[in-house]
Amino acid sequence: AWPASVTSTDLSTLMHLNLSACKLQTIPEALRNAKGLRVLQLQDNMLGALPDFFSPTWLPKLTYLDVRRNDLRSLPLALGEIRSLN
Repeated sequence: AWPASVTSTDLSTLMHLNLSACKLQTIPEALRNAKGLRVLQLQDNMLGALPDFFSPTWLPKLTYLDVRRNDLRSLPLALGEIRSLN
């Protein structure tokens, strides 16, 4: 579970987050508040899907996303609209 001590304010200034090999099956909803996030590492988990908030509205500064070695069956269409994503 996502730590209760992590607030929306904490996440708004977050730039790099490594959640690789955390056995995640879903993405914490709190990440919706990480609008400054540039690097997100999610490799080596058990994710079946990425949430719809993976979009330019919620992650406008994202430049790097690693989702290797998961169980993803599809990606949100809006993910392709994040212009900063390489």
